[in-house]
Amino acid sequence: MLCKHHHLPKARKKLFLSLTTSAAAASSSGGQPETSPLPPPPLQSQLATFSSLIKNRQYASAKSLLESFLSSQTDPFPSIAPFIENSCEITKIPPPLVFDMVFRVYSDLGLTQNALQVFDLMIEKFGCFEGKSCHVFLLAVRKSGQIGSAVNFIRRIIRSECLDLTPCCVLIVLQDLCKIRRVKIARKMFDEMSQRGIEMNVLCYNCLIEAYAKNRDLDKVMEMLGIMKNEGIEFSVSTYTILIDFYSNLGEIEKAEEQFEELIELGLNGDVKLYSAIINANCKVGNVRRASELFDLCVEKGIEPNDFTYGALINGFVKLGQIDGAEMLISDMKQKGLNANLIIFNTMLNGYCRLGNIGKALELKNNMENNGIELDVYSYNIIACGLYKINKFDEAKKLLYIMIERGIKPNYVTNTTLINIHCKEGDLVEARRIFNKMRNPNLITYNSLINGYIKKQNIKEAERLKNEMEKKGIKPDVYTYASLIHGFCINKKTIIARKVFDEMILRGIKGNLVVYTSLINGLAKEGKSEEAFRVYDEMIGLGFKPDESVFTILVGSLHGGKTDTCQS
Repeated sequence: MLCKHHHLPKARKKLFLSLTTSAAAASSSGGQPETSPLPPPPLQSQLATFSSLIKNRQYASAKSLLESFLSSQTDPFPSIAPFIENSCEITKIPPPLVFDMVFRVYSDLGLTQNALQVFDLMIEKFGCFEGKSCHVFLLAVRKSGQIGSAVNFIRRIIRSECLDLTPCCVLIVLQDLCKIRRVKIARKMFDEMSQRGIEMNVLCYNCLIEAYAKNRDLDKVMEMLGIMKNEGIEFSVSTYTILIDFYSNLGEIEKAEEQFEELIELGLNGDVKLYSAIINANCKVGNVRRASELFDLCVEKGIEPNDFTYGALINGFVKLGQIDGAEMLISDMKQKGLNANLIIFNTMLNGYCRLGNIGKALELKNNMENNGIELDVYSYNIIACGLYKINKFDEAKKLLYIMIERGIKPNYVTNTTLINIHCKEGDLVEARRIFNKMRNPNLITYNSLINGYIKKQNIKEAERLKNEMEKKGIKPDVYTYASLIHGFCINKKTIIARKVFDEMILRGIKGNLVVYTSLINGLAKEGKSEEAFRVYDEMIGLGFKPDESVFTILVGSLHGGKTDTCQS
């Protein structure tokens, strides 16, 4: 119990006065000397039993009785506080001990306002408060999601000056603020604590560094690292893990490796999270050999790889199309008693589908279901996309509709896949129905429907969709323009197609092979051979390699049809 006798501002004394007013009023009559207030009979009995349990040090039973009593109590804390204090005086029990238990019980019950009233009473009346109870309150507030109450409580402690605020208490609030992306408020609190002389530990620094790293805020990350060094706070293994993940997400594998090497040179013993992070970083850039070496090093050092470690390496092999290596890792997991999680299974499904081996994907799906592993929306989407790519539209649709029937909510990939299928089948009505049901269709979904209308030669509806998406703040990309340019060219509107092309270039979007091929085909078929050759030269200059059909069309434009200037 940490205590400091002090005097708080007058405004703070109002609370304690309110706690004792009701008791004073009840005990005063006609100028007679005041007597101790007597609680109602049921309350009197409960307090007597509670006090007896406390006196006999049966704290667990006392707390259980208090929980039952306070949870059913309709009277506010100020009205029962005087009776509790009086009971302590009668039984010679230290009041701070009892009120601390009341504070903890209110916290556990989620009655934060009552708990704060107890806190204020203890500070005002006794000048004491148990530091560990702060931790209890903050964890209870975290559980109920009342982050505002946690911040206010920290400020209350600071103003009261009744106890030294521990970094552990500050950490709870910093973590909760960063979790809901209130990083600025978290940083403000961090700075305020530091200015008041409260030493922040490495966990507090890591909390903010990780928050800045998730936002890819390099300047703030470097700033926090600089403060750590100035304050003499040594980096922990977790600090290095955060930095490895950070540089990996920025695509800077060299810097990620530098952090790993620095940790090794300092003689720090890495943990499974650190090795998983550096393995994952290398797999992201396709460096599976280095990732495999790190995996072996992890095992050599006696660190058991977990499902995330295996998952990172399996993903690396799958991305390179080395599905055999991924299968060997899954077998290794089984031998070590580790079960592959859903993320790993989805990675394997994706690997099979990317290689066009839909049979293996369906076999894995069946094995998952037989072993009680429930597929999620990503599992279904991966297989459906695999079926779509090999033109098995009916099977893809059936699979996705089974998913929906099983109560799994479709996401934008699901809906986009269905829209693509219906567009391929020429069913624009059903494609549009699915599109209209989507709350926030994204660029890919718009492109799918635009392409569907282009194939139906409904260029007006395709243009309308482009305008609609732009009004919503969705910027068209090269695929949007490729569809529109192709649509105008097949409808012999190369003048408009060229304007759309110019708009694309002005917006800083580089054309792809489809854009240039469509434009050349359109111009050549209209006999505008000179302009077609200019576009061709531009395409070659950008490094694109056209197929033979482009040469055939260009040569054909020289021997017939209209020309824009003269034949050459």
